[in-house]
Amino acid sequence: MIGLKNRNEDILGSLKANRFNIESRIQEFIKILEVIESDFNISVEGSWGSGKTFFVKQLCHVINNKIELEKYSGNSEMSIEAIYFNANEFDFVDSPILALIYCLVKDDKFLRIEVKRRNSIIEDFAKLLKVFSLGNIDLSDLSNSDSIIKSIVEQEEVYIIAERVIDSILEETANRLIIFIDELDRCDPRFSLKTFESLKRLFSNKKVNFIFSFDRTQMNNTISHLYGTGAGTKKYLQKFVDYTINLEVVDADRYTQFLTTSIELSCNLNFEYLKLLNTYFKPNYRDLNRIITKFELMKFDSGSYRFKLDNYVYVTLIPFFTYVKCINPKSFSDIVNGNYNIVHTFMEDSKWDNWELRNFNYRFKEDDRDMDTKEIRTEVLNGLFSNKSLQKENNLDMFELDRAKKIFAKYIHSC
Repeated sequence: MIGLKNRNEDILGSLKANRFNIESRIQEFIKILEVIESDFNISVEGSWGSGKTFFVKQLCHVINNKIELEKYSGNSEMSIEAIYFNANEFDFVDSPILALIYCLVKDDKFLRIEVKRRNSIIEDFAKLLKVFSLGNIDLSDLSNSDSIIKSIVEQEEVYIIAERVIDSILEETANRLIIFIDELDRCDPRFSLKTFESLKRLFSNKKVNFIFSFDRTQMNNTISHLYGTGAGTKKYLQKFVDYTINLEVVDADRYTQFLTTSIELSCNLNFEYLKLLNTYFKPNYRDLNRIITKFELMKFDSGSYRFKLDNYVYVTLIPFFTYVKCINPKSFSDIVNGNYNIVHTFMEDSKWDNWELRNFNYRFKEDDRDMDTKEIRTEVLNGLFSNKSLQKENNLDMFELDRAKKIFAKYIHSC
């Protein structure tokens, strides 16, 4: 898929080129890390597709690169390290803490620890993995006190190992560890909330700060689904988050321009029209990646065409329907079923197609009067999606309609 991805070359490339003013955003965040103390956790929040993962991975890179960290902080003495944990990749396990420990011991920073000490930790961790699944304490038989005590002891051992791993990493590398917990809004809802609850025990570690990234609306929906919609639902996250950073609203036009100019596309797009579509549909970064990719796969060309109706289909309708299908599939189904309200609303608000409709090489007539643009647009859409309204007496060139329908059908299935 075309667009910036959560991969190293794009993450580093965007930092180097300072795309979308990323430099100032990183700098502001690093300044916050300089002043916060222990037992202080931050959330990075934004809607789906707003670039949360991209942003936190850029932060991880800067924090773990001493030259970059000094550049953004202006402080050569700042001593921090970062670990990235993707909750969505581990929600198949019972224990978020065990998953986090696994992530910590797989990191290069842990591998710098003295071999004997490192092996001791790994051996103890391996024993726990064999005998224990956190959260599966069976309290149905309270007479089995030995089993209950054993489970509690094993839970305690998990946290002890987590502390040992963190302390070992910091002794070798830095004074403080920043742990990024990402994709909490995409993983299994129960695992997501269990992650918050499990990590509370580690909040007291004065050398650790947690950065959680999620879509708050989605998280609130998860909390309401599992715990109900009582007054405490909205306050639930306050137990874990001390400060919130909201990612800025997506600059769709800048990102569209980047996609259409920085990448060699074989398709030919009208940027001014895409800006109108962005204003109306408000796509996020992921939406735009999908949309521009579809244009490229279609080898789409919005250049000039011999027939006016061909031109209208290419320049106006196909881009519009590509946006609709990517962002609002239900509206596309409505259009196919003859409900053109969303088309009329956009076109009338933007006044984009008035000139095109009025300058076809034919005139629509009904009872010897000129039809307005909405009526003409309806006739064209009826002609493209079906033959239910267009008749030869409308003075429509049927050869031109047949050509346009073939073009339209080819692209509409692709988009």
